[in-house]
Amino acid sequence: MPDHPLTRRASRRLSRSLFAATVAAGTAATLAAAPAGAAPVDNGSMGSVTDQSSLDGTPLGEDGMQSLGSAGSIGTAGSSALGALTAPLEGGGSLSSLASTGLSDSFGGGSLGCALGSTGVTGSGSVGSSGGPMHPVPWLNGQDGMLPYVSGTTDAIAHITGPSGTNETVPRFNVIGTDLGIMWDNGNGQTMLAFGDTTGANDDPICNGLVGQWRSNVLLRSDDDDLSDGMSIDGAAMASPGQAKEILPSLKVPGVEHTVIPTAGIAVPHAGSAGGFRQYINFMSVKSWGAPGEWTTNYSAVAYSDDNGENWVSPTFGSVQDMAGNVVAPGTGAKAFRTATAALSSVRLNAGGNADFQMGAFVREHGADVSDPDSYVYFFGTPSGRSGSARLSRVQQKDIENAAAYTYWDGSGWAATPEQAAVVIDGKVSELSVAYNTYLGKYIAMYTHPIKGLVVRTADSLTGPWSDTTTLISPVQVPAFYGAFMHPESSDSGDSTLYFTGTTWSDYNVMILRTDLSRLRD
Repeated sequence: MPDHPLTRRASRRLSRSLFAATVAAGTAATLAAAPAGAAPVDNGSMGSVTDQSSLDGTPLGEDGMQSLGSAGSIGTAGSSALGALTAPLEGGGSLSSLASTGLSDSFGGGSLGCALGSTGVTGSGSVGSSGGPMHPVPWLNGQDGMLPYVSGTTDAIAHITGPSGTNETVPRFNVIGTDLGIMWDNGNGQTMLAFGDTTGANDDPICNGLVGQWRSNVLLRSDDDDLSDGMSIDGAAMASPGQAKEILPSLKVPGVEHTVIPTAGIAVPHAGSAGGFRQYINFMSVKSWGAPGEWTTNYSAVAYSDDNGENWVSPTFGSVQDMAGNVVAPGTGAKAFRTATAALSSVRLNAGGNADFQMGAFVREHGADVSDPDSYVYFFGTPSGRSGSARLSRVQQKDIENAAAYTYWDGSGWAATPEQAAVVIDGKVSELSVAYNTYLGKYIAMYTHPIKGLVVRTADSLTGPWSDTTTLISPVQVPAFYGAFMHPESSDSGDSTLYFTGTTWSDYNVMILRTDLSRLRD
């Protein structure tokens, strides 16, 4: 049984007294020993088919080198310096303790204001304008970085990401803060985790702030099958050593395309793909962030990967604009044209019935033959933001990339258009996760409700009827908890313990939690 969080809090307070004595010397030594910077990682956002280096690994344009933006590298003194800061901060430091260490001297005479004055996350819409903290390092945000205390049948086990976790996602992947943690089985027993807006260490923390390196999304992988003590991360889709890459590019232009966020994932058998499975991610192109819990999308779409999530074919904002307008600039090449055209078949513009399918959750019917290309994949859809109800669609596995092949539950049967889709899970449904649970012998839908908090509902059939909500974590217990996604192996285990991910705004990092389902059993 893990230590009670309040007991751990007392021990961490003790470690704060060591902070002032170690941070200045540690930072100075780290800066002095930092390796030379690696070449910047060019995973920049796309404008169109013609102004990015490739859609599927094939060079585009006249010289094959066009690309917008670069994400930089963490192989510089800046990122190494963060290690010296985060190590003592594990004990729960604060801005005031930083100020008392003479930190400016250890930076060679630079001012503390230059080093820490601009540590906010610039441009990260989901962090800044959706109600969350302006800094993903909890100690710099007035938080202690500890796991939340949850009473009852649910408890938090460990952080998966961030400086408080044991996975060392800062030095390994340059992931200081992130959210969501959408999970699915890659078809061979490995768990894939897709995250939303992600921040890391700046190359130059002295005058640009500790935190930057905004990526709209990253992907990590786990082979851990014992979640009782946390969830270990075994690898990631990488841009360079120490830098997890942005797998789905975005323009990062507010009001045009601010970011691209994964909402669901699934693996489907596919000849020629790594391990015999093609990985799919449903994502939303976010045009702008509004009030907390509100945002506007341009479209949702499906991206795919044939190398276990390392590289993705994705309909980008620029390619959608070009192809929707039947505009294809010269020099793109036949292969790039085919790739863009195929990718665009999955696009759902935020209009008409497709407006109700801007976010969602993939799930298979219990007992489905995964090896059969004609078996169905089901997709629950919700509108942009956190105030819409869920509707249900389905498609044969072989056609998952073709939006025109989906049919929609209209309340009594399967209809041809999204406009005919009936509400299946009513109320305010957001960041939905759905899975069949072998312990309950029912389907579980898990999501966060603005008033009730984290809730689950059960049903014998994907089409419903769905039960009333049962609250697992109330907003009183853990304010601003969101983004809960069930672990695929946990759902299939037959055990009463269900494991899932979750995020809080105060921490802006993903943790693994568990709940006892026995009270939901008939």
